[in-house]
Amino acid sequence: MDTLGPTDGRGDPVILLVACNTPDPDTGTMPPMDMEETLESPSEAEDLDPGDAFQAAITAGYVESLHGGTTEPRYAYDGQVPGPTFRVPLGQPVTIAFTNALDDATTIHWHGMEVPEAMDGAGWVDGGVASGETFTYSFTPTHAGTFWYHPHLDVASQVDGGLYGTFIVEDPDEPVADRELVLVFDVPGEHEDEEGDTGETHHSHHDLPDPDTVVWTVNGHVAPTFHATAGERIRVRTVNASNTGYLDLTWPDMRLIAEDQGLLSAPEAPTSVRLVPGDRAEFEWDVSTSFDVQTLPVVAAGGSAWGATRTLMTVDVDRSGSPTPIAWPDRSEEHTSELQSQFRISYAVFCL
Repeated sequence: MDTLGPTDGRGDPVILLVACNTPDPDTGTMPPMDMEETLESPSEAEDLDPGDAFQAAITAGYVESLHGGTTEPRYAYDGQVPGPTFRVPLGQPVTIAFTNALDDATTIHWHGMEVPEAMDGAGWVDGGVASGETFTYSFTPTHAGTFWYHPHLDVASQVDGGLYGTFIVEDPDEPVADRELVLVFDVPGEHEDEEGDTGETHHSHHDLPDPDTVVWTVNGHVAPTFHATAGERIRVRTVNASNTGYLDLTWPDMRLIAEDQGLLSAPEAPTSVRLVPGDRAEFEWDVSTSFDVQTLPVVAAGGSAWGATRTLMTVDVDRSGSPTPIAWPDRSEEHTSELQSQFRISYAVFCL
């Protein structure tokens, strides 16, 4: 079958993600992007048959990302990085039909969730889902919280390549915020393939990156801006999807409400929160003024270090709709005149 556009070498079409910018005609290099990268939560998976059970479908495939004039192949669930967010009520049965459109076997592991062993995506046990095959994952969430999903086969390459997404299990008894924001942090390009003398591809071990030079992305964007309205209360769910990168998140007036296994016994007010690879944490933002989400300096193994903070994203707050103080009348001159008059009367009486 003939196809239009780029293919993955097997004749199958791939999605092409293009950075809309033009190279300099003299140098051939791409100028910096001058447009603001607006941050939103990843799109959510559709419940294909709303009812007593949550039913969805997802495909692991390829995308082509064009940046700086160079095309870089990446993996993706349903053509997006991060993959679609699954949002399921606590205790509702889940059925997800997973299709592998990669050349290699892969799986889906439901990180942090209690699922039957056969549904855990342990590829080293069952060999994974072969190329071109479909496997149906079925389980019932037993704990509310923020979790994530990713392969458990060739983890370093496939997760770093873009195969990851968020899984939210909602407890109907929990308070409801004005809106929610899902933030998935990652460092693309941590994994490098090394080709041996035999021509086979060997995957390097988890070399620790230099925390001062790595480029963090938030939902696939570098240093994006999230737009909020003054007075909003936002529940923020964060995931560190990096293979080896550590974060020490900080911003003004932090309010930590949940960690890996759900809500804390009571909210906390730390100055920073450490997220190791695979970690999750939830926060409440009571936004009033703009601020930056930053990470404090850390050493490669995750400990604290000296150095400057690094900005990961900006929260831009629109205050145009916020309440304004009551315009009480200015009676200062009238009040002063009245006091002077009273003083003159009192002085006159005293002199009599």
